[in-house]
Amino acid sequence: MPNDSTYQSMFLRLFDDFYNIVPDYSAKERNADCGTVRKRLNQEGMAFLTKTLPQLGKHLDDAFQTGVFKPFNALKRARGRTTPAFMGPLFKKVFGDDGVILVNADPDSVGHIRQACYMMYKLESEYTPELERSTIQDFVSTDGELADYTAATDSSLRPIIWRARRILNSIFKDFDPFDIVPRPGPGASASGSHKSKRYEPLTIFDTVHQVYPTYDYFYTGYDHLVDRVRAYKQAVRKDEPASKLRMVPKDSRGPRIICMEEQEVMFLQQGLADKMRRVISRHPLSKGKVNFTDQTVNQRLAINGSKACPESADVIATLDMKEASDRVSRLLVADLFSDLPKLSRALLALSTRKIELPDGTVLDSHKYAPMGSSLCFPVMSIVHFALGVAAISYHTKAPMKAIAKDFYVYGDDIIVLAKHADLLFECFPRFGLKFNQGKSFVRGPFRESCGADAFKGMNVTPQRVKKRFFDGHAPRDILGALDIEQLLYERGYTRTAQYLRTVSDYRSDEPYPFVLSGSMILGWRRNSPQDVDASRLKHRYNRSTQSKDLRARVFETEPDSSMVGGWEQLMRFFTGTLRGSQRLDGRSTRYIIAWRTVPAIALYGSTCPIIKAVMERSGTM
Repeated sequence: MPNDSTYQSMFLRLFDDFYNIVPDYSAKERNADCGTVRKRLNQEGMAFLTKTLPQLGKHLDDAFQTGVFKPFNALKRARGRTTPAFMGPLFKKVFGDDGVILVNADPDSVGHIRQACYMMYKLESEYTPELERSTIQDFVSTDGELADYTAATDSSLRPIIWRARRILNSIFKDFDPFDIVPRPGPGASASGSHKSKRYEPLTIFDTVHQVYPTYDYFYTGYDHLVDRVRAYKQAVRKDEPASKLRMVPKDSRGPRIICMEEQEVMFLQQGLADKMRRVISRHPLSKGKVNFTDQTVNQRLAINGSKACPESADVIATLDMKEASDRVSRLLVADLFSDLPKLSRALLALSTRKIELPDGTVLDSHKYAPMGSSLCFPVMSIVHFALGVAAISYHTKAPMKAIAKDFYVYGDDIIVLAKHADLLFECFPRFGLKFNQGKSFVRGPFRESCGADAFKGMNVTPQRVKKRFFDGHAPRDILGALDIEQLLYERGYTRTAQYLRTVSDYRSDEPYPFVLSGSMILGWRRNSPQDVDASRLKHRYNRSTQSKDLRARVFETEPDSSMVGGWEQLMRFFTGTLRGSQRLDGRSTRYIIAWRTVPAIALYGSTCPIIKAVMERSGTM
């Protein structure tokens, strides 16, 4: 089975690519840098790629803010310079001997340095019990800080709250939180039940039932309720729901925390969240400013903002919130939505107040919605928008409509005019919200938002290896390998892409062909028809179509063994969950890779939406 050495070997191919595409990067420099990598890997293992080099990357990004690269102690300095000897020719194209950023700093060199620094930063990693305990402790500590919500009694903050309420009142005017179409969520539930079994309540929670009566939202009508009245009467009754905290592998920094909601609460949360997103996306004040699916808005702004003249009045800042989902307090939400009694009542009813930790203890949570709640993202986004616009309007005396035109939010990513950034840095923490200063960029030629990194108007986003695609045969692993290979190839890292293909083809039943992007056939994707090559595939002549057929792997779905029938199937139809991977016959579906006989023209097929959707969901895009 491939181990870390496979990823290390892939990383080393980067320096062969630097040698091929950077004129001033000599064979001597390549050998020296490869020697440094091998030496540090022997000393630190994968930590050199997943921790030390990312620290160098962050040090570099900080230098773009300050304009000066200060010595990085974890690597030997180049003689007479503040920058490292490691990747020295690249650093010389960006910084002078004194570390000051050059007026003609080379964006390509910035992109190469950042590619090396961040390539393995987010590689899925195992974590120790100590790191697990530390992650939980930080989660609990952050929640405890939210108990001290003082904005309600701070007279200096009340004008901001008042303005934020006006924004929310305008957006949610005539909003009926009870006229919703609930549906099961895509993630795991606290009960652990299969998705096909989430259409009837197992438990009735009094705090939720009082606001969203179970018989109104879990049954299609009177006949359905009468038919299931025994089950309804026998359902477990509890005062309030409790989510379960679980950790999933993330990267070297530690696990990701997910709170699994009770399936009955999740069912209602999805319905309310769907309606809130629709209203926010259509209201004139927030339309195009608060986005939930289109990250390209923030990405374009980041790229354009990185090339703007520093003296320009409309230069933008890209801000990143820290622990965003865990820092929106329930008291803050209650305060902001207090002029909307129906919506406030609904939001608070679907905010889980208790979180069961892995050791069995129960945390009395102060946050509105942790990661895992369907309401987390829409509530977090609109809170950031309303508070930000209100704070700037109050301090600048400018109309809120005018401020909103230059205020963009995508979850925890905020874009605002740079001249207002310091104001938000001072104001937001007073509401319990914090900024990630290391990922917030106000000055200099660098900006970052929604996964797009930009330097002087050029995209310098590194291609990150996230999934351990060499270690498994799951569809998402294979899709991840195909995707990162294409991205590396298009960036000019051909030797690195070639190594990835070699290892993947060796581990596969048969080598993958070269196909045109969007083909239904799984293969190494290219954008030019001249690069398509099916010589690796078995083929035969089809007399009926008078064309060539190929035996190839394709990506498709198949039904699993879990059936939904009767009332549950009718409920599925009425709740609108009959979409995407769900089927009319009541079965759920799963993704598979299968061998099929397909016409040769399929090599040039149009974009496959299924592949794109799964890649986005699995984090490979």
